[in-house]
Amino acid sequence: MTEPDPLVDEVPEEALDDWADEPGGQTGGVGSVRGNHNISVTDPQGSVFIMKEALFLLESAAGDGDLDATWSPRLVPEDILTGLAKRFVIPSGYGDLLARLRDPGTVVVSGAPGSGRRSAALMVLKDSGEGTTRFRELPDDDVDGQFVLDVSVIEPGERLLLDMSAEVGPLPQRLLTNLRAYRAAVADRRAYLAIVLPPEQEQVAAELGSEATIIGRPDGVEVFRQHLAGFGIVVTGSELRNEALQTHLTRDPMRDIAALARRVQRERSTAAGQGGLVAWLTAALETDTYLDDAARFMRDNADGRVRALLLASAVFEHATPEVVESAAARFLEVTKYPPHEGHRLDLPDLAEALARVHARIDGGQVRFDSVAYADAVRTHFWRTFPDLRDDLRQWLDRTVRSGAMAPTSRSLAVLRYTDQCLRIGHPEDLWTLVEQWAAHPPSTSDKLLDVAGAALARCLLDERYGWRFRRRVYRWVRNRQLWPSLAVLLIGLCESVIAPARPHQGLVRLRHLTRHVDSAIVTAARAALARLCGDGRFARRMLTRTHDDLTGDHPRDVDYVLFTDVADPVRLTAGELDGFPRVTERVVRGMLVGGWAVWLANRPYDDTAVAVTRWLDAHAEAPGRDTLLEILAAATRRRSPRRAVLYAVSRDWVAAAPPEQRQARLHTAAVLRQACAEVPQPFATQGVSH
Repeated sequence: MTEPDPLVDEVPEEALDDWADEPGGQTGGVGSVRGNHNISVTDPQGSVFIMKEALFLLESAAGDGDLDATWSPRLVPEDILTGLAKRFVIPSGYGDLLARLRDPGTVVVSGAPGSGRRSAALMVLKDSGEGTTRFRELPDDDVDGQFVLDVSVIEPGERLLLDMSAEVGPLPQRLLTNLRAYRAAVADRRAYLAIVLPPEQEQVAAELGSEATIIGRPDGVEVFRQHLAGFGIVVTGSELRNEALQTHLTRDPMRDIAALARRVQRERSTAAGQGGLVAWLTAALETDTYLDDAARFMRDNADGRVRALLLASAVFEHATPEVVESAAARFLEVTKYPPHEGHRLDLPDLAEALARVHARIDGGQVRFDSVAYADAVRTHFWRTFPDLRDDLRQWLDRTVRSGAMAPTSRSLAVLRYTDQCLRIGHPEDLWTLVEQWAAHPPSTSDKLLDVAGAALARCLLDERYGWRFRRRVYRWVRNRQLWPSLAVLLIGLCESVIAPARPHQGLVRLRHLTRHVDSAIVTAARAALARLCGDGRFARRMLTRTHDDLTGDHPRDVDYVLFTDVADPVRLTAGELDGFPRVTERVVRGMLVGGWAVWLANRPYDDTAVAVTRWLDAHAEAPGRDTLLEILAAATRRRSPRRAVLYAVSRDWVAAAPPEQRQARLHTAAVLRQACAEVPQPFATQGVSH
């Protein structure tokens, strides 16, 4: 499973509460989040613009070779499947896999590491059955951030992936029991589930009442050719007659072959399309050589000033010479390297110093001859100087906060830093940096928001550590005094990065943000939830969650507002156009009655008037919506105080009617009174706990 069971190392609730109350949880007032777009925190669309900038940066960085070549920046699950289909090479065993999932149900996929078993599972989900290819990755998580498979949110026809290929050791019996129940629910809802298991866990399939389908390794040459074609690089057979290449294509895992194709694309970009495939391929295959070159250079050059300039040139490649020179000097300061005792004129000028580290100034930017060498330098430093991790973080923090740096240089440097954090297995270095930035006053932290957004999006989508960042986001959003700048950023991440493939997790985190002490954050989180509710399936989850909150022991003020946000009377009565909950559904009707019953019993008259008027307007504007009034009537539970509130609201509503609407409103008020008088007891109590 790509997300280990959080029960093993979940942070205690008390620790979360203590953290939320720490001094400094919020610095300054709401202020504004200006960034590059002059966006105000009070703008509920602010998180949308921030994430557009962040995602654009990720796309650009990936295309230019400034991200780890194994990463793809696509965010929308349907796009993931579409992009995969263009590159997918059918492996042995895929025909059997497709035959087993031709109808709704579950398949178990297995195979050797690197065989493309996850890709095969995704493709069989796309190719099976008919109708929607809506895709969601498991697991869901509940309000405590724990691993859970929630059968209540399975939608008919939904495509579900549970990747357990990283599991080692026996699976807990509790998990197997849950999986069996979940598999039965998938069949009952006529959905499609693909479970990916490592070879040593194949026996789990039998315990689930199934049989694992073994996927073989696809043809590496064809996989490489397809990935290059995705970049618009056409390949002939003769261009691939390279002994070193053939070794990679016959032995490497599929992810490494995909990474090699991306390195070829990077070399093409560096060469501005000149030189041809053979030259780009030769350069791409020299990655290991560059790592050796970087290590050799470090052995041959013990001078810390030279090493600092090499590192600064690699991390801030494509920045101006002034930025690189300043970054090198700052690294010497952070690491407390002894200062030069002589005169500055005794040292080489910048151009000479850069040439010594195999870099140059080209078009006002510092560059290496190969992007692969810059990456090798960064990798060498992070791998071989583990004791400097804190210094590296402090150095990057100080340098990117420099006002002299262009936004693009700042963003690319942080993304390169992020890649190294993930590569060496220390993602906490990045979120520590983000927390440091968020704690600064708005005048300092604002310019770092776009940088943090791109970096966190990169991490949330990482196959190895994405689950840890989703956990960290969960911890952050539980803090009701979270820094507003970070809260706005997290709203965008929850909506644009987490929710598309993990809607339940996105919903849980956004709900916590609606409980923030800052009303502007609450408004922005509500707006994000409203946009997500444009998807009928998400709206169903939202309605279920808000009903449960309202009818629970301690509903909050915002829970009432969220209920009326999702209980849109027009969409509730619009039919089956987009999967939105419908008032004709017994369960939906019961939740609406239950929510309104709590509302009518607890909310002030003015708030109730606004909420109920929306439903009265919907009835008056179109015929055939009597069910709306029946639900309101049923929510009174035949209790006089609640009925009196409805009568008063309808009376005031009619009195305020323009002349041309008076008759329609009188009719609606009369229908409501009649419905209140005729409430059938079973309807009044269906699905209601209050």
